[in-house]
Amino acid sequence: MDTTSLVRRRTTELAEEKSGQNPSGQSHTNSGALLRVDQIYSRKDRQTHFVKTAKSGLSSAKNDRFNKTTLVIRRIISSKGMVAATEVDIKAPPLADLLRQIFHGLDGLKLNKSPPVADPQLLFHAYPELDRALQEEKAKDEPSRQLVSNISTALTFVHEDFGSDIESLATLSEHGEITFDLLWSLFPPRVKVFTQGNKLQEPQVMDFQLGEYKRLPDGTDIYELDVKIISHDGVDFGYGAMTQTIRGFPGAKKVTSLPIYPLKYHPDVQTITQKLIARGRKYVSMLKPICQEYIGAGIDEEVVAGQLSESLFPVCTVTLTGGTALTNFNRLLVG
Repeated sequence: MDTTSLVRRRTTELAEEKSGQNPSGQSHTNSGALLRVDQIYSRKDRQTHFVKTAKSGLSSAKNDRFNKTTLVIRRIISSKGMVAATEVDIKAPPLADLLRQIFHGLDGLKLNKSPPVADPQLLFHAYPELDRALQEEKAKDEPSRQLVSNISTALTFVHEDFGSDIESLATLSEHGEITFDLLWSLFPPRVKVFTQGNKLQEPQVMDFQLGEYKRLPDGTDIYELDVKIISHDGVDFGYGAMTQTIRGFPGAKKVTSLPIYPLKYHPDVQTITQKLIARGRKYVSMLKPICQEYIGAGIDEEVVAGQLSESLFPVCTVTLTGGTALTNFNRLLVG
């Protein structure tokens, strides 16, 4: 079950619990452990101040409860008085440890800061694993009350902050569509993504890491994706990092019309997966010294003004592949 469907189901269960329709009588909510504040920089005293977010409707907590809450949701207010960003401080160590386990090995996160910090969207993507951990903890003979409370608070945050997005995503999903502002929901960390946006227009699958909305100098809005690909530079074989972009677009758009999208949405995911696995095995086999004839297109890479520029050129040649083979061949050429 995907995150959107799971959150919708849990939302229904929570509504039943509140109305007394759930016979278990157990509540998953813990709103009192959520504290919402606005982070404002004062030019007068040149200090950052925290002010309780108005009309949060969640808790009567005061600033002295910072160290007693599970999550502190900070709206960062710009000098123009606008909300520039939202960050979540993870105040509960058990919850922070759990999130580190869920996203272990993922670069670019702030979970090792003090206190650990997470993007709200990261908690949305963590929902399935958090929910699973909650059910497993509750099933124990002696569950940790603190961990159950901490996870419940995180799940409550997702319900309350992404409720309207969940409903929009459910409707869009029925038509296989997405809007630009909700692109982030398609890409949980480590999801396999598909593209043919390379210079050769060949199908390619990458490991998505993290994404971010940005605005280019010319005013164009983009969603930038950090991805990992299997690569070989002639010396080392492993993962290489690169970025992909999706330009802003109005209204809703078919997911499969995007230049890059999760592999699971491909209309023939099984066939394309088998094709790419076969191509990958051939790629690995060519890491050993081997002489082959190649007719097709080559890619010339050049760095221009700090940017990598690629151009195609026709190729008809016999070539020696494999990093070691190329190194030895070059040594023969230079004597």
